[in-house]
Amino acid sequence: TLTKMAQTYTYFILILLAWGLWGFFGKYALKYISPLSLILFETIGAIIVQIVVLIFLFYSKQKFDTNATGISIAMLVAIFGVLGTILFFFTLSKTKASILVPLTALYPVITVLLSFILLKEKVDLVQGIGIVLAVVASVLLSI
Repeated sequence: TLTKMAQTYTYFILILLAWGLWGFFGKYALKYISPLSLILFETIGAIIVQIVVLIFLFYSKQKFDTNATGISIAMLVAIFGVLGTILFFFTLSKTKASILVPLTALYPVITVLLSFILLKEKVDLVQGIGIVLAVVASVLLSI
């Protein structure tokens, strides 16, 4: 429906804004503190946000799933997300944001490939062309 599509695009724009600001403020913070300090204080900030979200979920009576496989995979999500963030900030401290951010924006290509191979998701011709164009665009943006 049109309402659901509008909601999806609103979330999409908010995600782009949040991640764009995350990369910008990460680079800006590195003018004043080391990557290690940035990771420490980003983690503290993330814990505060996550506690607020957990309190909200608790009071809204949300049901939490306890499937062992799902929990294990969720932990992998956290591990790879944090490792990626740590590597991103250390690399960002050594290069320009205008080079690193477009190149790291290619991470969905890995997601698509793994989803195609392991989850048997289909990639049609238009999506394949989009992936190729995204790679070309990211390389051009980082030159």
